[in-house]
Amino acid sequence: MKKLLGLLASSGMLASTSGTAVSCFGTTDNSVELSTVIKKTDLGKLDNANEATVKEALKKQNSNLNINAIKIEITKKPTQSGEVINYNVKVTSSNTKIYKGEVDGITFNVDKIPAEDLSSVINVKDLGTLDNADKDTVINALQVQNPTLNLDYIDIDIKQTREVITTNYSATVKSTNNDFYTGTAEITFNVKTGSAENLSSVINVKNLGTLDNADEATVRSALQAQNPTLKLDYIDIVIKQTREVITTNYSATVTSNNENFYTETAEITFNVETIVPDELSSVITKTVLTITEIKSANDYLTDVIAANAGLNKDEVTVELTTEPVKGEPGNQETETPEIPAVNGVLKITAKADSTLYTGSVEIALNWAA
Repeated sequence: MKKLLGLLASSGMLASTSGTAVSCFGTTDNSVELSTVIKKTDLGKLDNANEATVKEALKKQNSNLNINAIKIEITKKPTQSGEVINYNVKVTSSNTKIYKGEVDGITFNVDKIPAEDLSSVINVKDLGTLDNADKDTVINALQVQNPTLNLDYIDIDIKQTREVITTNYSATVKSTNNDFYTGTAEITFNVKTGSAENLSSVINVKNLGTLDNADEATVRSALQAQNPTLKLDYIDIVIKQTREVITTNYSATVTSNNENFYTETAEITFNVETIVPDELSSVITKTVLTITEIKSANDYLTDVIAANAGLNKDEVTVELTTEPVKGEPGNQETETPEIPAVNGVLKITAKADSTLYTGSVEIALNWAA
């Protein structure tokens, strides 16, 4: 019995010893120091400073390096001169079962390429209607419209174009790497709302009544006053006379210029107050003027205005159609014949562009007896 127990104890000890040995083997560090693999640290001149390019160059210079088990940190050297840009690379392990430690001080350079101005690279600045205003959505649309743009070297700052209308946006595109891009570029876009309203249901009051004139600004103002919920920024108006003979009656077609806000069209009507010009004959009622001397046509007009209060001289033209002649008696001693008196005629005519008068009137200029 004691012998059996001894054997069991021995077996237990052996099992315990064996387990410890396995545990020791499980924690054995077989990873390799990166410094023993990366011997060549000057990578020379590369095409660019992209991570894939740098890793490929490291592999080329150090053929035993497993680039899938490392991560690299690329930084531009603080002091630059000449026609190249110098970089430093730090390599660390991304898989501790393969590599450990780090290697710093790896160098390379790339040719310095003149940085482009963003405003010249981004030719299409209006991105149209997007699904939303998320940064990724805007960047993707920007790339589609400007395929040569390198997204790795830009950032964008999105803001609403107007605070009240949240579907219109602008964005400032700026460089994140001055070696690639300089300056900024302003872009615009709008976002689908999915809730566009039919104009005919928004414009409830379609007869605007009597307006001062048929100018678009006047019609827009009246349309807004009668339909306060209408957003004027998203409509266009085409104004036409309702009837050719009566020019004071108008209709207008209101159309949407932003399908995200309004759909379809709406017809509105209005009329314009007009001033009917007066016939000059109804204003100038005293058409005989007694004269005692020869005057100019304008001086006679002054006398006519004095006799016909209210006549506006700036709205008429005047001419002497018959010049008055002052008579002179004959003289037998000097054998001077008598000169008979001739009454004159003054014609007053409304100017072609007059809004006050129409027609003309003749004034008799009769000599005093």
